[in-house]
Amino acid sequence: MRHFFFIVVLLQGALALANSNDVQLTQLDNNQFHTLVRELGASITSATLSPPETLGHNGFSLVAEESNAYIKSTPLQTPLNIPSLHARKGLPFSFELGSRLAWITSSGMVAATFEAKWALNEGYSYLPDIAVRGHITGLFGARDLNLGVGGADLSIGKKFAVAGMMTFTPYAGWDLNWVGGSASPSSGLDFSPVLARDNFYSRFYGGLRWIGGIAQLGLEASYVPFSDIPSLFAFSVAAGFSF
Repeated sequence: MRHFFFIVVLLQGALALANSNDVQLTQLDNNQFHTLVRELGASITSATLSPPETLGHNGFSLVAEESNAYIKSTPLQTPLNIPSLHARKGLPFSFELGSRLAWITSSGMVAATFEAKWALNEGYSYLPDIAVRGHITGLFGARDLNLGVGGADLSIGKKFAVAGMMTFTPYAGWDLNWVGGSASPSSGLDFSPVLARDNFYSRFYGGLRWIGGIAQLGLEASYVPFSDIPSLFAFSVAAGFSF
């Protein structure tokens, strides 16, 4: 318990000291605000870091992750570094639930994600695994900014065993996202809100996961081709355990 409180104190100190990425909305005009919401929303949802196969009804995975999103928004540093902790739990009938807690470095902002996945096809020797996933993410700790992202994706991958001791799983997917954001009413700022129904984008991603025993490593690249602002690229890595 003492170790837990020590970690909390250290994290609070880091958030208090390192705030160069905290958003200052008063520095923006309406167009810059809309760009910020869209790029920040895409950044906090820039990683999947799991192939389509599920963990099985008794399976559990806990992974430390780090994403670097290359963005163009003036108020934020680039690449935007986002470390996170990602937990997933397998359920019967090829279902899986997961959650991710992420911190935007050099800021007091955190993002929380909840996800649910269903493997339409998995575990066949000569067929790829295919899954659908739904997810929702909220941003917290951003002064005067409310932001949320919802999405659904389709992924395909195939696990290959090597020497009976480890597996490699390449995978790829398409993730359709909706992002919404607004300045909080108490801020007094007169930005028009970013409505999720009018602001959707596609994210294309591909990655590779390695498992040896209970240890696992992963890497992934993703790309968001915005139509009217610069495209977003992100690169992510992961290390953790599944059992």
